[in-house]
Amino acid sequence: YGQVPKVTMMVAIQAGNVEQAFEKRLYDSLVKDDLTGLPSRRFLADSVDREIASADGASVAAVIADADHFSWVNDSFGKVAGDYVLRCIANFFEDFKHDADLLARGSGASFVIVFRCGDLISAVEKAERMRSLLEEQEFVWNSVPVPVTVSVGVACTSARGIGTGEELLARAE
Repeated sequence: YGQVPKVTMMVAIQAGNVEQAFEKRLYDSLVKDDLTGLPSRRFLADSVDREIASADGASVAAVIADADHFSWVNDSFGKVAGDYVLRCIANFFEDFKHDADLLARGSGASFVIVFRCGDLISAVEKAERMRSLLEEQEFVWNSVPVPVTVSVGVACTSARGIGTGEELLARAE
């Protein structure tokens, strides 16, 4: 009488796996962007505060890159093409950033990169390098080139009045 039948144990184990899978999907939906697989802006907000706190006095910069005239891409090529271009932009930023940099999908067609920097000038130089390299990329949808440019906003904790992740991201906006 003391033994649990194998069938009951398997169902219990499978139910545990379902619960774990559900919890993982719920967590991923809170911290990951479904389209690009990048962390979401919600996840980034907490991460930026931790990055600033652990920077030991070093400056931390945020770059917000927003795809220019993105609604034109959707209107001209369709939403599927727009999603494809957003994934391509995300892949570009993933390849561009250093391992220690934080990268997340912002809202709409924007992306956020947070990194340690010497000062605002060095952060602007990195943002400009990133912007110009992205502009040189060739994005093609159904054999048709899709022009992609981004506008960037840059902020750095070395500027007065920036002490939190929220302030940093707001200033970069």
